[in-house]
Amino acid sequence: MSQQDTKVLLVGLEEDVVEISRRLSAPLEGIRAITETAADADLPAKADVIVYIVSRRSGYSSRLHLVSVSIHHKIPFQREFLLPLEPVIMEKSCFHELSRIPRTSITDLDKEIQHSPPEQS
Repeated sequence: MSQQDTKVLLVGLEEDVVEISRRLSAPLEGIRAITETAADADLPAKADVIVYIVSRRSGYSSRLHLVSVSIHHKIPFQREFLLPLEPVIMEKSCFHELSRIPRTSITDLDKEIQHSPPEQS
């Protein structure tokens, strides 16, 4: 998948991204995952939608913090969401820089993916 094909960028711990990917019913075409092991070279040039997956474990990863904040500041996007994987206390599990981003659910993310306009080249 080329960088310009990224419609939805899922950002989170590897096991959290896998869990969300399994729960999505929308087609996975155009969805790209970035985990805590990503380097700057792994980041797409842009994304229509960026989704930061928040779990109890994610707030403890300093590497995921660096990757998430870098994405938040460097990658142009149309919409940005937080997706809690489980009931979490957002103030403890979410990085401060991302805490004001609107939350979404799996159901709403599925709708967002299915209604995302196709990429134009």
